[in-house]
Amino acid sequence: MRAVRVTAQQRLAVQDIDLHPEPGEVLLAVRDCGICGTDLHALRYPETFNTQPGTILGHEFSGVVAEVTRGAGPWRPGDRVVSIPAMTCGACPECTAGYDWRCVRSLGHGLNHAAIPGAFAEYVRVSPHALFSIPDTLSDRHAALTEPLAVALHSLNRVRLAPGEPCIIMGAGPIGLFTLVWAKLRAAHPIVVSDPAPARRNLAQALGADAALDPNQADPTATLRELAHGAWPAVVFECVGTPPALQEAMRLTGRNGRVAVTGVCLQPYQLQPMTAHGRELEVHYVFAYTRAEFQEALATLARGAIPADQLISDIITLDEVPAMFTALAQPSTQVKVLVEPQLTR
Repeated sequence: MRAVRVTAQQRLAVQDIDLHPEPGEVLLAVRDCGICGTDLHALRYPETFNTQPGTILGHEFSGVVAEVTRGAGPWRPGDRVVSIPAMTCGACPECTAGYDWRCVRSLGHGLNHAAIPGAFAEYVRVSPHALFSIPDTLSDRHAALTEPLAVALHSLNRVRLAPGEPCIIMGAGPIGLFTLVWAKLRAAHPIVVSDPAPARRNLAQALGADAALDPNQADPTATLRELAHGAWPAVVFECVGTPPALQEAMRLTGRNGRVAVTGVCLQPYQLQPMTAHGRELEVHYVFAYTRAEFQEALATLARGAIPADQLISDIITLDEVPAMFTALAQPSTQVKVLVEPQLTR
């Protein structure tokens, strides 16, 4: 099969490799796979992620069952599915409680050389316990948004965002915009989005933000308080992932407020803890999601409540992946980029 692999020079190249499922696994023909910020991090910070030559990235995918090995039922060839991107046992207390990512045997897809190969490829190996049927009303492309939408939903649940609560979303990249979509569905109000990129601010407003501003030109909290008749932000979602971002998120939050740290920062940063002490803030770090949240994201997509077409900005081939990774190092108009291994130009 053809797959995008990390080279010895920490670049990406399309190569031909063999891939065979192990007993108890399912082999999927990949239909769509989203490029995540974590994929970019894995290539940029190979020591942190153990991204060795030969690694195949990609963990936001939909596919069609191509092969079912012994013990991997009840799936059948031709089934359309999405997958939690981890090999799990499906039977331990964490798995049965819905926390697949905490499974003691969990191996994630595509984030390091020791992991299961990811889905920037024609085929991917998956655990039968991690699969969910795609409803007939949902396309493969839209279904591939399930995984990042589940992450954003988990961030709302972590900070218990309630209807009518004012919030700020720092960053209008994919995870920030997905957070905005969920916040609108939960009837948070007002919602202020901050991002220095004009195209992303415009999309945030098109998706229903009450205000979208450049944080270098205006203060998000001041803007929110004008819209909220003096109320302070109850929740700030940090979806940026840079060293200054968490300190700024705490500064923006009101007393007894909550901060969700969804942006992944791989560099050391300094904090002034008194900012949080003085306001008695809650700071919640966000990682992955539960099975129930993954299912809710899939069901919400299926009933048409997510503006999926607005969230997908680019659809590319495997051969176009290396150039897109370079372009995403300085993002402009891209939101969610989907890779389609079967697509040809």
